[in-house]
Amino acid sequence: MSIQKKALPEGVYDRWHKARPQPGEAVCAEHRMVPSREHGRGKRWLVRWTDAGGQQRSESVWDQPGHPSGESGGITYAKALSRSVRSAIYNGRTPDTPGARRKAAEAEARAVRDRQAVPTVAQYIPQFLAQDGRSPSTLVNYENRLRLYVLNSALGERPINEVRHGEVKRFFAQLRADGVSEPTRKSVQTALSALFGAALADDEYDMVKNPAVGLKLPKPRAKPTVQLTWADINGLVEAMPERYRFLVWLGALQGLRAMEAAAVTFSSVRVRERRLYVRAQHQRGELTDRLKTAASVDRIEIGDFLVREFQTHRDTYRQRLTPEEVELRERKGWRPVPEESWDLVTVTPNFTAVAKNTLMQNFGKARAMVGLPDTTGFRHLRHQMDAILVGSGVEPRTVQARMRHSRLSETLDTYGYKMCDVDWDNAPASWEELYGIPAPSNLPPEALIPMAERPRRPVKSV
Repeated sequence: MSIQKKALPEGVYDRWHKARPQPGEAVCAEHRMVPSREHGRGKRWLVRWTDAGGQQRSESVWDQPGHPSGESGGITYAKALSRSVRSAIYNGRTPDTPGARRKAAEAEARAVRDRQAVPTVAQYIPQFLAQDGRSPSTLVNYENRLRLYVLNSALGERPINEVRHGEVKRFFAQLRADGVSEPTRKSVQTALSALFGAALADDEYDMVKNPAVGLKLPKPRAKPTVQLTWADINGLVEAMPERYRFLVWLGALQGLRAMEAAAVTFSSVRVRERRLYVRAQHQRGELTDRLKTAASVDRIEIGDFLVREFQTHRDTYRQRLTPEEVELRERKGWRPVPEESWDLVTVTPNFTAVAKNTLMQNFGKARAMVGLPDTTGFRHLRHQMDAILVGSGVEPRTVQARMRHSRLSETLDTYGYKMCDVDWDNAPASWEELYGIPAPSNLPPEALIPMAERPRRPVKSV
């Protein structure tokens, strides 16, 4: 009679020997039983049971106690394990078996490795900013939004591959409850979506989709359209500090963005050619050739009016320091003039590049003095130029080239809003003197009056 029929309890099986041998089959010399095909391979004893969910489970046990692996073995242990499993199931507990403990330990170790390998959202921010190929101004905006709103939040502590759509939705709901404005929440969403998109493209973190995509935020209220007049621009120029007035003309006549205007150098202004070469912008106190788009790098015609303003500004504020002035600066302990500042057309009183906050603060004060809405920004100088060119009948492709737009639709739809009337009688010069291009045929006579025949408005220093 085999050991299975005499000594094995229910649920314990001998893998090495047949439970129902046929008469006449040979027996093994070691155990005196009919061997199975698994004889001598792997663990001998097999404990089987049915769990609370009706699934078949099993646990293998070594032939004898004291196995080199350190695991328990032997028929006595197999019987005890079978009784323990059945008792746990009967009492509604999860059976505590060596295999279950081993799998739990492996799962924990795997989770630890995954947590160490996968960065949190906050930890991934520097990597995202370093590898993203967007323009410097966009990256600065992303960094500011992520640092202020995501870095120290509960969302920032989550592993980047475990963030779900619902968590992002709750994050923005909290921002709204905290009083964060609609435009700011929208810019945070854009930055966060770009971050998750970069992590998804890395293909290293087992991400299925971008959790920030498809998130519907309340649409921001439409901002009132700001349409400047020549009287407004003249007022802004007069209200700005004298050394920064040339920047306003660069925005209004050349369509330069704020930090593009601050980066204009003497080598980029070709007076004889009547051209301005746009090659760089200021970003965090440094010149960079990475502009907003590839189309932003171009050359623009300049008129006689801007040439006159350029020469006046140069003669007033950009003369080399005399030896006495250099000695005075050294004696007072002032910082030496940076070498790169000598080529800049517009600098601060300390001979440093004009920072964005400096320009915006002075522009904001001038805007208040003129009585313009608080939503008026330096960019509206550029918008006004676009509107005048489009409304005056300049060929759309010519306007697109002058605005340095990559798409014609941007020129016509986004910025080229219709202006009913242009107060040409308040313009400081004629069309050609202002823009350096031939005047359209349908302009009113007031737009053709040269600056020599226009009344010279007194300009007060601020």
